[in-house]
Amino acid sequence: MRFVLRVVGAILGLGVLALALLLVGARFADGPIAIVAGGPFRSGTLVSGPEPDWAFVRDVREVEFQLLDPPRSRTTWILEHGGKVYIPCGYMDSSWGRLWKHWPLEAERDGRAILRVGSALYERELVRTFDGPLLAPLLAELGRKYLGGSPVPPSAVTSGSLWLFELAPRHAAASTLPAAASAHPAQSPLRNAYFGAVHVHTSYSFDAFTNGTVSKPSDAYDWAKGKPIQGNKQGLMIKIETPLDFYAVSDHAEMMGVFRVCPTRAAR
Repeated sequence: MRFVLRVVGAILGLGVLALALLLVGARFADGPIAIVAGGPFRSGTLVSGPEPDWAFVRDVREVEFQLLDPPRSRTTWILEHGGKVYIPCGYMDSSWGRLWKHWPLEAERDGRAILRVGSALYERELVRTFDGPLLAPLLAELGRKYLGGSPVPPSAVTSGSLWLFELAPRHAAASTLPAAASAHPAQSPLRNAYFGAVHVHTSYSFDAFTNGTVSKPSDAYDWAKGKPIQGNKQGLMIKIETPLDFYAVSDHAEMMGVFRVCPTRAAR
């Protein structure tokens, strides 16, 4: 009996080890391995230009997609309706779903994704669909394509058991959000962000001079405007990449310029 238990234990141990190696190894694969999440796509041709005619996926049962963050890929079903494509994810209210299916929650945080159909890659944005007039035809297509015509009740979506994501064009994803979520207030000159500095010392200030500053106030303003100026006594030129919006030199009134003049021959 002990021998049998040891054999069974060894078999189970090897099975667990093999599964662990598969899960870890899949993270480095070019795409998913069946239902096991894979690594980021390393092959395929990026499709750009006008939005494709997605009617061709009506006869495609499975596709692959990869989130950008985290960069993992998965195999999924795909639905087409009205010139748009969607992917479903079921069992989200079950223990199995909560244990295995983390990607829908990740997609809600960052929906940027890549869809791979064959060798073609499409940049997309996953946008969750909750309800509305699209729900009924999407569920009908899901039942027709994958469930042998069995109806899928809308309550599957409204209860949170079934999640549906539109694979929207990434550049147009904002327009697919509800109006309340996509609306932005009009720009206001009182609420724009500006960048600059109002506490700047030049070589006219004793503390800046003793720390090696060689610029004059006029040099400081030139630098703020994006012009190159001398940055140290060795002649190193420095330049800011983007000019500042505002700038103010605030040299110390006490001993202004005294330390700068002291080393000169005239001061002697």
